[in-house]
Parts: sequence; structure tokens; C-alpha cells
Amino acid sequence: MTPESLTSLATFGMQFFWGVFLSDLQNNEAAAALLNERRRLCRLLSAALLVFGFTIASFPEGHPEWMPWSQAQKDFMTPILPRRPDYPRFATGIGLEFITLGLHFNPWLRDLLATRPLLWLGKQSFAVYLLHGPLIRTVLIWMLYGTTMPPNVKNKEGKIVPGRLRFPGTAKLGWSLLIWIPMNYGAAMLWTGYVDPWCARMTERLVGRIMQEPEEKTPATLPR
Repeated sequence: MTPESLTSLATFGMQFFWGVFLSDLQNNEAAAALLNERRRLCRLLSAALLVFGFTIASFPEGHPEWMPWSQAQKDFMTPILPRRPDYPRFATGIGLEFITLGLHFNPWLRDLLATRPLLWLGKQSFAVYLLHGPLIRTVLIWMLYGTTMPPNVKNKEGKIVPGRLRFPGTAKLGWSLLIWIPMNYGAAMLWTGYVDPWCARMTERLVGRIMQEPEEKTPATLPR
């Protein structure tokens, strides 16, 4: 498998099949009976799965050899992953799967996550995912560094090179995020309220034109 296909597998493929598995698990009568009859066991199982999931998902983006715990995680994952895997993405995906399984065995946590504020956040999550990248590269960068590039400078060799942007400090980053995060969710609300319905209408019209049923023909009759 190519590195690109492995990355796609880690990011999307595993989660698709895991979602199907969770859907079947929630509708399984034996699994539902276990939740009702062995509540203490399920709570312990839920805690263990959540801890394990968060531990796996905490795998660093780079240099796992710097810490014993991350090196131990890499040694654990290496035998079960394809060759030359993208460790951080696979770790995030595997950790998320164990976290969701832990939530399955804890109905109280599932009810907590189903409260109206969290459902609202979940409704906006896909739009936030789509918009956060462009908004980081534009608005947040402008808020932190301004709208102009620094002037060119002369390096030690006497060559003229582009000037470097310098981090403005954690205080400016903090108040910028206090403005940028609500703006991101506001844009997501507009996307969910207007762009998504428009795309749905356009899709329905396109499907309607493509899938038009042929005109009904009257059955041929034999001459008498």
C-alpha cells in the first residue's frame, strides 16, 4: 500500500467500519442485556477502555523515542499496523475507537453527551472542520502577524532574504483565539443554516433530472 492510501485508511477507512460495528453492537439484544444486567462490570470496562483509548490517542506527532511511554506505544503498535504506517494518524484512530467503545458501556456518559449544548456542537462540527483551516490561514494569521510581510533582511553571507515572522506572544494568541473561535462557530452556523440546505436542494434537483423515469408506454395490443 502507498503512504497516501495508508493515511486514508487511518483517517477514514477504519472509522467507517468501526461505525458500522458500533451500530450493530447497539442494536444487538445480547449487548443490550449485558448493559442492563451487569452494570458494575460495564462501568469498570468503560473506565478501562476510556483510559486505554486516551493513552493510545496521546501518541505524539513526532519523535516518540524521546519519552519511554511514547516509545512503548510505538513498540505496541508496530506489529499490528501495516508497513511504514503513519503512526500519529493510526494512533488517533485506534484511540478514538476504544474511546467510543468505552462510551458504549457507560449509558450515563452517553446521556451526558446527548445534552442539547453538546448536540449543538456536534451539529456544527463538520462545518467547523471545513472552515477552520481557511480561517486559520487568513483571519487568525492576520490577527497575530498583521496583513503585511516583514521587510527583507541581509543574512550573514550578505544575501538579501525574506524577513521572518516572529511569534507575538501567548497573551496575543490567547485573546485572538477568544475572538477567532466564536467567529469560527458563527461561520459554521451560517454554513449549516444556509450553505448545506442549498447544496441539498441542488443535489435533489440534479438527482431528479438524472433519475427521471421513462414515460410509461401503453402495452402493445395484437390485431384482431
